[in-house]
Amino acid sequence: MFAVFTACLMLLCACGGSGDAKPVRIISWNLQTFFDAQTDGTEYAEFRGAKTSWNREKYEARLDRLAAFIKEHRADIYVFQEVENEAVLQDIANRCAGSVFSAQKALYGCFSAEKGAALGTGILSRLPIEDVKIHRTDIRAVRDLNIKNTSALRYVLQPPLRPLLEIHIQSGAQNFTLFACHWKSKSGGEKASNIWRSFQEALLAGRIRELTEKNPKESVIVCGDFNRDLKEFDFNKDTGKVCFTSESRQIELYSAWLDASGQKQPDNFPQKDRGTDFTSGSYYFRDKWERIDHFFYTASVNAVLFYAVNSGVHADNKGIPLRYNPHTGTGYSDHLPIFFEFSLP
Repeated sequence: MFAVFTACLMLLCACGGSGDAKPVRIISWNLQTFFDAQTDGTEYAEFRGAKTSWNREKYEARLDRLAAFIKEHRADIYVFQEVENEAVLQDIANRCAGSVFSAQKALYGCFSAEKGAALGTGILSRLPIEDVKIHRTDIRAVRDLNIKNTSALRYVLQPPLRPLLEIHIQSGAQNFTLFACHWKSKSGGEKASNIWRSFQEALLAGRIRELTEKNPKESVIVCGDFNRDLKEFDFNKDTGKVCFTSESRQIELYSAWLDASGQKQPDNFPQKDRGTDFTSGSYYFRDKWERIDHFFYTASVNAVLFYAVNSGVHADNKGIPLRYNPHTGTGYSDHLPIFFEFSLP
């Protein structure tokens, strides 16, 4: 399922750009099971059925809380993971009408999800979306490394994997490409599920390589929930960049956690520590912080500022995210939103 729209509450206007490039601000946030009030049958168990406590009143209250956050934390682009459908994205836009999103300019949006999937990825943008592409992973067999003959194939059943969303955005006189990701979770075991995250990595790396081979100065930003901690990525010891592999070929991207936040690197990162304790993150699990929500980018992107938004009503006094509870209707998400500001050449 895929939808591109201009929010109905806005007036579509001709968009062009000239003059100096302005900084661009993006917030990426896994909203944790943001379902609407309709029952389609694909919802998680606690959101449907005769015994559910989920209802329209709780949905409306959750919309209001998210809109209040958006009004407080202004950005040019909002990337949301775990949104049920494009109707939810439209409701979010409507809640913010007249304040965050001016009625005098167009608001652009797009949404993607696999057919029959419970949740997908949505984007709201003040900047014009010039083009949208959806990339899907379709794996039927893998090489069985347990057999001496490395050409042997083992047939596999691919679990539901969320599509890779690619959008091309105009910012003044400049253009950049934004990829929105939500990789396979670690449910079923970290080792067993890692193969699917690696396939999603290969899909992303292959597409970025296509863009940068065509234009080496292509400005590319990648964001989302990767379900892979920063220390679990590969690093180039010479460049200090994160490596993404596709078909035995690598591309290298900067990590906002390291390049723009002033944080200390993980143990396998080769460069000198920057003097900050590496104990914060965007996801708090089993009393430990994880950095599984990321921004990555190419060399033509000038990182200005990055941080996990760990203060406000969506977090407790220790900065830990207040997860949403559909039974009580309280909380926001089990992830913190992450903020990235950058400029273009």
